[in-house]
Amino acid sequence: MLIREVLESEREDYNRVVNHPLQSWEWGEFRQKTWLKALRLGGFDGKKLVCGFQLTVHPIPKTSYTVGFLPRGPLPDKPMLDSLKKIGKSENCLFIKLEP
Repeated sequence: MLIREVLESEREDYNRVVNHPLQSWEWGEFRQKTWLKALRLGGFDGKKLVCGFQLTVHPIPKTSYTVGFLPRGPLPDKPMLDSLKKIGKSENCLFIKLEP
């Protein structure tokens, strides 16, 4: 399974595969209006989107660090955890909180 960022053109497919309102595309748009970064990622089997998850990145005041938050997402597998680890490093996250 390939994990990559979901494109705007794949928005409807993304909303079909996520299983909670806090993972919806629209929730990410709302969070971006509150000055947070929302990263939407998807697991692809070939060209077909089979799972999706959204990570918000929260800056820690007066530091260069952030905290990642993935609420109500899918049960993480190895490719997803590897992807989250790379994102955590690139976003300077101290940790990423996964909420079942």
